[in-house]
Amino acid sequence: MRDIAYSEKHKAIISCGFDFEVYVWNPYVEARIQKLSGHESPLVGVNVQPALNSFITADSKGMIKVWSILDYSCIQTFYMNETSCTCICAVPKHRRLICGSYGFKAFEYKRPY
Repeated sequence: MRDIAYSEKHKAIISCGFDFEVYVWNPYVEARIQKLSGHESPLVGVNVQPALNSFITADSKGMIKVWSILDYSCIQTFYMNETSCTCICAVPKHRRLICGSYGFKAFEYKRPY
C-alpha cells in the first residue's frame, strides 16, 4: 500500500499501491468492498473529496482519475503532459489539484464536479 484516504461522510477507506488497482474498504468489514481498475502504472496517491462525493487517484505516469464515491464509476480521466507524478494533493478551497514530481503542476477547476 502506498497511500490511503478516508471519507467520514461515506464511511469508506480508499487505498492504492504499487499494483494498478484502487481498493475501497468499509472500516467495519474485513474484506474489501470494491476493486477499481483503469490505471496503467503503479498508483502514487489518493485524495477524497467528500463534499463533491468523489475521490481522485494518480499513477506514476501522470494519469489522473476522478471517481464517484457513490457508485465507484470513473467520472473523468486526464494526464499530466511530459512528466511523471509522485504525489497529489487536492486543495478544495482554492479549487486546485496539485501534482508533484521534480516540480509541481496545478490543475484548476471552475466548477466543483
